[in-house]
Amino acid sequence: MLIGSLEPGSLEQDSINRGKFKVEIAGEDMPAIQAIKEQFGVQKPFSDEAVLGCVTVTPETASLIIALGELGVKNLRWCSDNQFATDDDVANYLRSIGFDIFAKANMSDKEYIDAMRDASSFEDHEVSQGLVIIDDGCDITDYLIRENPKLLKKVKLITEQTTCGVNKFVNLFDQRKVPSPVVNINNSPAKKMFDNYYGVREAFIHALFNAVPQQMAGKTVSIFGYGQVGEGTAKALKALGCKCLIVEADTLNQVKANFEGFEVVTKETAIERGDIVVLATGGKHVVTAKDFENAKNGAVFCNIGHGNQEFDYPNLTANHPSTQVSEYLTRSKLPNGKNIYSMNEGALVNMISGTGNPPRVMSLTFSLHLLTFMDCLKNPCRYSDIKLHDVDDAITEQALRLNHPELELLRTKLTDEENQYLGKMSSSSLILHDPENSINKRPSVVNIGMFPTRIISSEALDDHTGVRLSLKMECEADSLGAGNKVRKLRYLFPHLEEQGVTDLIMDGTTQSNSCMAVSFYAKRYGIDTHFILSGEEQNQGNHKVTVGNASSVDHIGEWDPDKITQLRSAISDKLCAEGRVPYVVPTGVSNHITAFAGLELIEEAVVQMQELQTQYDHVVLPVGTGSTLAGLEMAQNMYDLPFKIHGAAIANDTKFFRSVTEETFEALAQKGFWGVDSSKRSLASIWEKSIGQGYGVATQDDYDLMKDLEGQSSILFDSVYTFKALQAVRDMRVDGLIEPNSRVLLVHTGGTNERFVQPNLISTELAI
Repeated sequence: MLIGSLEPGSLEQDSINRGKFKVEIAGEDMPAIQAIKEQFGVQKPFSDEAVLGCVTVTPETASLIIALGELGVKNLRWCSDNQFATDDDVANYLRSIGFDIFAKANMSDKEYIDAMRDASSFEDHEVSQGLVIIDDGCDITDYLIRENPKLLKKVKLITEQTTCGVNKFVNLFDQRKVPSPVVNINNSPAKKMFDNYYGVREAFIHALFNAVPQQMAGKTVSIFGYGQVGEGTAKALKALGCKCLIVEADTLNQVKANFEGFEVVTKETAIERGDIVVLATGGKHVVTAKDFENAKNGAVFCNIGHGNQEFDYPNLTANHPSTQVSEYLTRSKLPNGKNIYSMNEGALVNMISGTGNPPRVMSLTFSLHLLTFMDCLKNPCRYSDIKLHDVDDAITEQALRLNHPELELLRTKLTDEENQYLGKMSSSSLILHDPENSINKRPSVVNIGMFPTRIISSEALDDHTGVRLSLKMECEADSLGAGNKVRKLRYLFPHLEEQGVTDLIMDGTTQSNSCMAVSFYAKRYGIDTHFILSGEEQNQGNHKVTVGNASSVDHIGEWDPDKITQLRSAISDKLCAEGRVPYVVPTGVSNHITAFAGLELIEEAVVQMQELQTQYDHVVLPVGTGSTLAGLEMAQNMYDLPFKIHGAAIANDTKFFRSVTEETFEALAQKGFWGVDSSKRSLASIWEKSIGQGYGVATQDDYDLMKDLEGQSSILFDSVYTFKALQAVRDMRVDGLIEPNSRVLLVHTGGTNERFVQPNLISTELAI
């Protein structure tokens, strides 16, 4: 049964509305989470994953949970690592939109354990592909070790985000009790420097003022632990005029505190002198019942470590007369007459009397979880060892960039000479399939690409369409007729090579343009390819090229996502066992790389227009998902181009087409790429009459007319798809979207080219 402040089915709408508002406000300051959702929401990379979460349910955590849902997770169950701090409004809102949340504020010990039991009660079929755990404090993992080891054996990856949790995992690995790899999110600089330090120093002050109705300036505060949490707390209190004493077991941290001007003291001195005593060690039983006797009268004890075990609150209240002064503060009277105050029953102050760490830093922490999961799916060999793994540096950098897109254009870029002198390699990330570093290396000036195509025209085409038509076909740029695909691969392949990738795994159809291009060009880089293909085996066209260049091909007939997942895992496991380094290539390669390929394509066209001294009134791009069109819209923003841009949808679901176009462009605009302005997005019109189902199903009449036009124009269409796009231009003119006799450039980015791969038609073969 779901637990919460209200029973399921009777959730008060006011609570749900408050929760929704809190989540929306937090989400607005979590750009990394939003960016990941926007980039991968359509791809659903986690559609085969089950997730068990154990993190306090706050508005920020809700943003993570919703993101997991939008990224495809169907089986998600969530409990809290903190039995006191759940935001009931947020939990109720999450339940109202279909998430299984097993948490409420101020749970009893029994309710807390019951919630963990219920959250981990997956059906076998729900975790048949494995389970991913997001843990805080090692709480849910520790529970599974004790109570449900059968489920623990199905876990493929655990991520842990706290210091004390990492310490527990170290001990558990020593005892060989953890059967799966664990990623130490806490050790990433993006977590410990921001969440632990900057987040805590805001959240702690908020919590303190909510609980203690006294002036802080002039108070002596004793802080146990000078790690990132203790340091952030100390500096925040110092700024308020407090005198801070530091108790520390680590020599390096002692010296750091001393150099910052804090007084380093013994535990005994800290207890005797502290008006406020802050526990920030992540340890257990740091302050005992005996220590309270030596404390100052009126001293306030609080914990910003983990759990509620850092000071002995149960002994304090059970053995001494105690009064609940306020929601957050308890007063206990000792036999010696001293009053001792304790905050939040010894539990985390920032999560209970405060509202938790702020959204921006939590966006960093939670994006590390998401990016790590993606990396695990794409690069399973990296996580094959059953041990505690650090977050990859590329993931940390990616999270920082996604979370602070406004800084990207201000980042100083070193020259090759400077990098060489400093011994630095240009960093790259394979986490987001459109690695930002590769995109940022792309020249920001107009530059003819590596695969230039001619702008060609014919009076026969003018007569057919009723406009003055020019063609720019990718078949001329590449022997496969897949030039735009190759533009995208040019961003991807060098980074795969840098990362030591030996094999690519990809699924698609037997006539997939992407599979054909990947198989052909991967061979140039010495990378083996493995394809899982649905559709009819035709042994011609794209299929012939794919099979001819691949290391292995599995034909599955009708498209079956479960079969694809199983085969992908089997191929990956086999390659890992052989010491290979596989990488799963997303179908279509990626939205962002596609957009930049489209930008490069239109830049090339603009240069050619200038050389030909020709102005165009319209540019038409036949596209299927819209991400290439987003690149053309970027060009429109950047260069204030004098022509109108139109996307002719080949997909039947034109709403999806428009959505992908807008989402891709918005994501690029938010990153501030070369002045792309989100207020100007969707400048292109969308012709919402399908060119044809899929990539253009032609009739015999179409083939006859195409052959006739080729004879009249002396232009060889690379595919039926190009011909169908030509028909779309004519229909757009009939519909009034394009004026009669206006100058139109039809840019073909490479579709199903079953005709062009015939040996006698191949005239060019470009290397990359």
